Amino acid sequence: MTRLPRTVGALALAVTVVLGTTAGPALGDEAPSSPQTTSETPVPSSAEPSTPADTALPTAPPEPPPAPGEPPAAVSEQPDLALTVVFDKASYDPADLVLLRATVVNAGTATASALRLESSGNLTPHYWHFEDEVTDLAPGESVQAEASGYVMDVADGVVRVTVEVRSAEADARPDDNATTVSAPLGVVRGGFTGVAYGDLNANQAPDPGEELAGLRVYASGGAPSGFYETVADNAGRIAFHDLLAGSYTVYGDSPDWIFPGLAVQVDGTGEPEVLLRGDNRIDGWLTGTLAFVRPTYAAGDTARLLVTLTNSGRGPIPGLVAYCTSTSSAPAGYGELDPNGSGATVPATSTRTFEIDYPVDAPTANAGFLEVTCFIGKPPDHYGMVRATGATRVPGLRAARVVGRLMTPDRHQCGCRPSYLPVPDAKLYLRDQVTGQVVARDTTDADGWFEFLDLPADRYDVGVVGPWTGRGGTTPVLLVDALDDGSRTHFVVVVPGPEQPDPDPAPVPPPTGEAGGTPEPAALAATGAGVGWLAVTGLVFLVGGAGLVFGTRRRTA
Repeated sequence: MTRLPRTVGALALAVTVVLGTTAGPALGDEAPSSPQTTSETPVPSSAEPSTPADTALPTAPPEPPPAPGEPPAAVSEQPDLALTVVFDKASYDPADLVLLRATVVNAGTATASALRLESSGNLTPHYWHFEDEVTDLAPGESVQAEASGYVMDVADGVVRVTVEVRSAEADARPDDNATTVSAPLGVVRGGFTGVAYGDLNANQAPDPGEELAGLRVYASGGAPSGFYETVADNAGRIAFHDLLAGSYTVYGDSPDWIFPGLAVQVDGTGEPEVLLRGDNRIDGWLTGTLAFVRPTYAAGDTARLLVTLTNSGRGPIPGLVAYCTSTSSAPAGYGELDPNGSGATVPATSTRTFEIDYPVDAPTANAGFLEVTCFIGKPPDHYGMVRATGATRVPGLRAARVVGRLMTPDRHQCGCRPSYLPVPDAKLYLRDQVTGQVVARDTTDADGWFEFLDLPADRYDVGVVGPWTGRGGTTPVLLVDALDDGSRTHFVVVVPGPEQPDPDPAPVPPPTGEAGGTPEPAALAATGAGVGWLAVTGLVFLVGGAGLVFGTRRRTA
């Protein structure tokens, strides 16, 4: 009797454990209860044990297909772009500008954004322009765009372009987003022949012996543009065949000749005969100098500038003209070197002198000098051009007062606008550019100011004693005009550089009077006359005294 209660209790405990285990998955969504302590006594249950449940999650059954007559499930909205492209002409010549017009329609249910057109084919690179700069296209709307380009390849005899429209969104039916259009090309071909020669005697015509055999000749042009070359035969003959119609530039390549470029038109109606003329390459042949006839001129004079040109080459140099700039505003008389004329000729291995005249007007007299720089060459390319400069002086007028400041760049200043600092307590001097003599001196004040009074109008080199030089190691220049009266300020800019000596002699120290030395002669009285002039005066008095003595003896006798 005692065993039965124990057996029933054990069975009840087992049923409780089984029920707790199978109920886990079903209660997974419930909040967890507080953990039970092991001291609690299990409640016996008389429920029958159940079959353990499957722990796998159930799978949803597939949805049945829609019944006949029911509408399909709704899809997301999408743009549906359609593209058409046409040419502006039915056919083209290779040189024509090809115009494309595109129309884009959005037949979809959503807006197409970031609209763009991309194209490929045998046209030069081009850009599509949408009307009104449209980039978004709403459902039911359309937009037009244009692009243009030139034909790059005529091999197939057609112009062909493929265009595609794109947007940021996927297209509902992309099969109509691209199209290809084409149009026939009228391709014409032709050529030209001729003779290449070097015009040694500059008579503008080929002469026996001037043929350039073996000359490499180039032709560029046509539509579409191409580059072609050939070599002249022993007679200087050249030929170009099967060229696309259009304009061509023909030239040769030679170290001895210049080819400015010959224009030839190819139209397919025949092959024209051309003369490819080479000019003497005068690089290094021509040299020149400029010099005024006189070193000085006066106001109202005509300053005569001599231009000497030497040709050391094998042939004449025709068509030489001069382009001159000067410190004078007066018009120059160019003579044979007039840029508006036919130009001058310098024969081979010879020298010629030409004259250019400049009136000495009032502004030139006020400046005190005249400088001219000329460029002499042969138009239109002026190859072998020479450059020369000449200067003369116009003395006579003087400036009452010249005021200026000696400045140096502020190396510690930042910014795009330059800043300058004064150079104080610096000795500066003016040196005559012709004679090299120092004509004036001054020392700057604390703010870098200097002043010169009653100074001849001229152009002077400026020297600064101390560690200073001009920009780039050059010598600063001061232009003194006769109208200078102190009302305008001249700025002289220097930068740190090598030490510049004082051109004035150092003072001689007085004698020390030490014992054992040769005593110095007594100093002459301050008469205001130099020692040389005193020696001449003493000689005059000596001769005069001798005359008095002889005169006295004669009277005594």
